[in-house]
Amino acid sequence: MKARRGGIVVVACAAIAVACGARTGLYVPTAPPAPRPTFCVGASYEAGFSDLDLVFLLDRSDSMNDGNKWSSATAALASFVADPAESGLGAALVFFPPVAGDPCASDGYAMPAVPMQILPAGASKITGALGGAAPAIGTTPLAEALRGVVEYARGQRLADPTREVAVAVITDGAPEGCAEPGSAQAVAAVESVAAEAFTDEPSVMTYVIGLSIGYVDPMNAMAAAGGTQQAILIDGSPNAAQNIVNALSEARDAASKCRFPIPPVSGVQVQPSDLSVTYQTSSSEPIVPVALEDGLDACGSSDGFVVDDPSAPTRVQLCPATCAKVHTKTTSKVVVTAGCGEGAPEGGAHGDGGVCPSQAVVTCVSSCVSPTYVQPVCTFGEWTCPDGSRDKLSCDCPAVPHGCCIGDGTWTDASCVNAKWTCPPGASFFGEAGCAPPAACAPLLPCAPGSFCSAPDFSCGTSNALGACTTEPASCTTGDPVCGCDDQLHASACDAASQGVDLGDAANCSAPSGTFGCGPYFCRSADQVCKKTIDLVKTVAATSWACVPASKCSNSCSCNQCQPCPAGHSKCNEACSTDSTGDRFVTCSELP
Repeated sequence: MKARRGGIVVVACAAIAVACGARTGLYVPTAPPAPRPTFCVGASYEAGFSDLDLVFLLDRSDSMNDGNKWSSATAALASFVADPAESGLGAALVFFPPVAGDPCASDGYAMPAVPMQILPAGASKITGALGGAAPAIGTTPLAEALRGVVEYARGQRLADPTREVAVAVITDGAPEGCAEPGSAQAVAAVESVAAEAFTDEPSVMTYVIGLSIGYVDPMNAMAAAGGTQQAILIDGSPNAAQNIVNALSEARDAASKCRFPIPPVSGVQVQPSDLSVTYQTSSSEPIVPVALEDGLDACGSSDGFVVDDPSAPTRVQLCPATCAKVHTKTTSKVVVTAGCGEGAPEGGAHGDGGVCPSQAVVTCVSSCVSPTYVQPVCTFGEWTCPDGSRDKLSCDCPAVPHGCCIGDGTWTDASCVNAKWTCPPGASFFGEAGCAPPAACAPLLPCAPGSFCSAPDFSCGTSNALGACTTEPASCTTGDPVCGCDDQLHASACDAASQGVDLGDAANCSAPSGTFGCGPYFCRSADQVCKKTIDLVKTVAATSWACVPASKCSNSCSCNQCQPCPAGHSKCNEACSTDSTGDRFVTCSELP
């Protein structure tokens, strides 16, 4: 007969018939095991995110200047470390190539530009270092850099075994070796370093945040060797900085595995059955007991924990579902006891909702304004945001970007982070002291915060016409619907402007019932005609649109709306047409 208890199969032998292993067939009693010493030890651990240190390894090769990758990466890092939600997280910063020193000497990378700092108190040092650095001409010596960083990370882990340490590499290119730049050997060397860091004790995982999709294979290979499956790839979209922040949050959540050391007992080897694990999300919440499971693959949606070595455990690890619960509040505590007459409860049946991957694929926040992180929940095998929170990717800034002056007299685009436009460290917004915005604006010449670029031809920046920076109105009255450059329908032109959105082609929006598109506007099919005016006197032809009463136009569509000709124009031509649905259009060409 077999009975399963605490993951251990116990074989019970009958007292009659043939004894277990006895050749004589007689029952042979065995001596009772020596009693184990009575012991009772325990330890309480802060569970939040205080158990994790991240070492940021930031690429500063000259290719990071392309496409605002450097400004996006530095703005994202500065925002991440300053976020109050990261309180208790450890963070260190290493540049490669280094700002000073031999880029091919791995020992140099074991001395970070900013040593480990506990956030948010240490955020200013990291932000200051980011503002004082810039991309430099040179190679991408990633193997040498990673080797030195891992050495530093292991030293941190040995100094405080209660904290996890992981490396977050932020790079835009394939690694290049110092001896053989650009060779396959350089890629293999990085994989080797990452694999050794992950498999040797103490283990250090390597996360890869790739800022270019052109080097997917080497980035994925490095992440897989470092124990994190695959790279997190960031494209060059305007949301790049926000996506980097989300990737860092994802790495933080995945690296923080809720691992806690078992208190040692002098002269006794603690067994799994001696252990009791409980957690409490706050002092006002109940204490929750946690069940011992056979392994992480046996974890389900109910509370559970596993041990690192069933025969001689030294560390417990909460199952993913339990880890998610203790991470919902920074006030959470986990208590691990050995002996004390308790021991782990039996592993019970799990829900049938499926098992989520260990790495959450969404980042949840309480809101887009002053957000706090909310731990995703596993629902039917998928990570989702709990009620009352939202996916951070849904927190977007207004459609029009803003510009920042940087220290050398040049400027760069601001980055959208946590629904706010953010300048990289050391830079200031257009319109702030010493940072004057350009006289004209265009997609590559953005405006100051609180204003947007209004193009004269409703082209949404696709033409060569320069626009003017227009202040976003604080309030609006009722108006007629318009189509914005975000391809969304807005209640009025003022409403679009208040959101920093210029007017665009109505053809890109769904017309309200009973209307038809007229430039950015919508005319009523029943009693209006669309009037388009092209001013050919101006150097860059300006176009305006309006809906005029149909009563002023004859049945043949001629409206005589182009007369009298405005001052400064010698001739004004009129053309009219009716489309297949009966909607009418009149075009006025104002000539010199």
